[in-house]
Amino acid sequence: MKRVHGKTIAVIGVLAFAIFLMLVRRNARPSRKEELPPVVQKASVPETIPVQTNHVAVPQNALNVVRSGDMTEDAKAELAKNFKEKFKPAAEKWFAAYDGRIPFHLDDLTVDKFVERIGRNPSFFLYTFVFNGITFTIQDSNGKTKVSYLMTRKGAQELNQLPGQGFVPNLNVPVTREEVIRMVKADTGVEFKANEVVTEPTAAACALNGGAFVHLRPAGSDPNNGLSSKIDLVFGSDGKLVNYERDPFF
Repeated sequence: MKRVHGKTIAVIGVLAFAIFLMLVRRNARPSRKEELPPVVQKASVPETIPVQTNHVAVPQNALNVVRSGDMTEDAKAELAKNFKEKFKPAAEKWFAAYDGRIPFHLDDLTVDKFVERIGRNPSFFLYTFVFNGITFTIQDSNGKTKVSYLMTRKGAQELNQLPGQGFVPNLNVPVTREEVIRMVKADTGVEFKANEVVTEPTAAACALNGGAFVHLRPAGSDPNNGLSSKIDLVFGSDGKLVNYERDPFF
């Protein structure tokens, strides 16, 4: 089975865990009330002992999710400006890198398809757009903008389903290592070696038939650690991307 939003969720999870840990430590400190000696009660009055739990209340919207409908007019104007000057050019570069492999047209990506932003400051923002059954995310970190995530609705369904009865697996893969190396270099500027490109048929693991899982992992990294991949790709049987995930720090 494939993870959805693997690396993006990993980074968001780090942020959430830091907040959670801070709250745990804060709640672990004894209050002044707890430090006072216990009150001696009369035997005829049953003692009520408060239930102690390990539950820590996590503040709502800890990841600072801002949805399109909640944006101020100034925020909408800033989004439109960033879309024109940064997000669309980043998408154009990505389209050129994976030419012929993307399941939508560049003109489909418009500012009105924006649904939410995650992040507290310009050091890490994720802008997500949804259109035509596509979820598409652009990362903007310290002025550097890049495509971070793509998932098709149909692809997500097939990736999370086991093959049904009568399923005849097509173990062919619609992309070569050489093609992947060339596309990823155009995308990131990094040229991976052939032994750093791991390709597996999707039909061996899920209901997506005739496609390919592709992982780009630097030599020496743990092959059993999914987070060691710098780029994860899933291609459908038609050779087009079903899923794209880029390490936020790559």
